[in-house]
Amino acid sequence: ITWTRDLLRDREEVRRTLQRRIRALIVDEFQDVDPAQRDIAFLLGAPEERRPDSTRLMLVGDPKQSIYRFRRADVTVWSGVQEAFESKGLGRVITLEENFRSVPAIVGFVDASVGKVLGAVPHPPQERAPYEVAHQPLRATRPRDPALPHPVELITLTGAGKTAIDQCRAVEAAAIARRVRELLDAGARRKDMAILLTGWGSLEIYESALRAADIHTYALLAEGFYERREVLDLLLALETLRDPRDDRALLGFLRSPFVGVRDETLLDIVRQTARPVWSRIRQAQVGEQVLLDFAVALIDDHVRLRDRIPIHELLTSLLEQSGYTAHLVALGQPGQQPLANVRKFLRLAREFRDGNVGDFLRAARESRKREEPEADERLYGQHEDVVTITSVHSAKGLQWPIVFWADLAREPRGVGNEPILVGRESLALKDPDEKDQGPAWTALKQQETDEATAEAKRLWYVAATRARDRLILSGFSDGTKVKETTAAATLSAALGLGTAAGDTLSYTDAAGNAFTARIHRVPTEVEPPILETAAFVAEPVPTSLAPIEVPAGRARHSATELMAFGRCARRHWFK
Repeated sequence: ITWTRDLLRDREEVRRTLQRRIRALIVDEFQDVDPAQRDIAFLLGAPEERRPDSTRLMLVGDPKQSIYRFRRADVTVWSGVQEAFESKGLGRVITLEENFRSVPAIVGFVDASVGKVLGAVPHPPQERAPYEVAHQPLRATRPRDPALPHPVELITLTGAGKTAIDQCRAVEAAAIARRVRELLDAGARRKDMAILLTGWGSLEIYESALRAADIHTYALLAEGFYERREVLDLLLALETLRDPRDDRALLGFLRSPFVGVRDETLLDIVRQTARPVWSRIRQAQVGEQVLLDFAVALIDDHVRLRDRIPIHELLTSLLEQSGYTAHLVALGQPGQQPLANVRKFLRLAREFRDGNVGDFLRAARESRKREEPEADERLYGQHEDVVTITSVHSAKGLQWPIVFWADLAREPRGVGNEPILVGRESLALKDPDEKDQGPAWTALKQQETDEATAEAKRLWYVAATRARDRLILSGFSDGTKVKETTAAATLSAALGLGTAAGDTLSYTDAAGNAFTARIHRVPTEVEPPILETAAFVAEPVPTSLAPIEVPAGRARHSATELMAFGRCARRHWFK
């Protein structure tokens, strides 16, 4: 992208040729472009030159959906272009005010919740900052559906108190699963539903709850493929075959499902060998000797094949002989995605024709280092009947009839304490020897924090505008666990949810039209299920059981426990 921008900027003949060839350049989602991409459009269009033979520009976008600041596509790029069009007369600014997607109740809910948050000036009486976007109400074109009295629903936890946040998420996920099941029983289809998460950290909680309700799901991950456990296992296996003397790779391979030895066995191996471990591993005597001997033979066989057969064939042989694939199959539903990722990894290895195992590992290492957005393998096609679970970032530009916006209690990602802060126009170095940083660092960190907060609000807008017919929000709570910076706390305050009584909440849109949302109040203290003993036929229990005599054997301790004992035996005894 940068080279293209530089070529158009520095070579007039190239720029003029493309301007004559490209008569009109229409850029959708223009709020997501970075400065270099903006420069490409302006170099081709040259609006300030007002030439009749240059490319015509049509830039379409919504600044309220600018959520890719992490790659420099911050909203100030859009704001600057709009300001140039308006103040310098470079073009017309046409405002689109109609919403063709959502029913009026959802459009009105956006006005009453996220719209209030975006509309408020964070630091009165100061003016709105360039990175802060005002809310622009839209007019719904779809009519109200009398058969759907409450298109907006809120799931709120009661009696949360000091309940741990993950336990609250588990209760919330179970409530979502019950609501999904109710909608399915009422005639809805799985593929018409999506569950949006602000972050992937709690994906397993929601997947497990839906799995328990026999609801098939598909996680639409747009990134993180190279961080999956199964992909890391495959990379460790290749690193081991490339050089078994790499202790980190070898021990990781032994601990992985390719072999599956325990931590205690790894400790025994390390104690009995020198570095590299591979040089004397055959002399090690451990409790899991059969597994260790199997692993050594497995590595020996495939090291001989390395660089003699294609990489994907080498991995296929290793997967089959080790039983790794069978391990994933035995997991059932939880193993389907890892199994699909293994197939994708083999496909990537088959398509790699630029070198040997070491070259392939270097390419994979570079992809991980650059954090390239490599997605998981798709389990289901676009039209299969499954519930989609995805992030709000990945959902932008998509829509579903029914959307669950979950985990509103998750705290937005803030600005960390990295040694270097990089802003839009400046950077600052942190002084590692000072507790209180200088004014440059402090000012830039405050600016980055303010911009991150403003972007979090735009992220909420994206989440609230993905639904066509029904929007269900969860993560509200009457307890003290929800922090003020979360979407749950902010939107609850904007809606007055804390003072709402009964099972409905009234709100109005920007034009004053009244709507009501349904409230599902879910108790946090989940009682254990009541078992109907009549459904069971039990054998009579004998009055006395014969004692089982088993020799005690050697006591086994984990590596962590042995280290704690080595530091202080008395403290270990008390613990």
